[in-house]
Amino acid sequence: MKGDLLEFNSVKGYIKNNIVSDAGLSALENLCPYNSWDDAITQWELTLEMTHLMINSKISINSIADISPLLEMKEG
Repeated sequence: MKGDLLEFNSVKGYIKNNIVSDAGLSALENLCPYNSWDDAITQWELTLEMTHLMINSKISINSIADISPLLEMKEG
């Protein structure tokens, strides 16, 4: 993408203030605009679903431990 036409970096700066984990910061750093409307719509639907779950349940994500080392697969 040429330049920051959508002011995407400004949006990322706003989001950064609400991130509570290193994994979240890493994910934000790698975040970029989607290449198609279909991709954007799919992600929007997933976001709505997660928002619904958080509002209608007792899920709390104030602090999340980094479990990425546990998810790495070792070659045999």
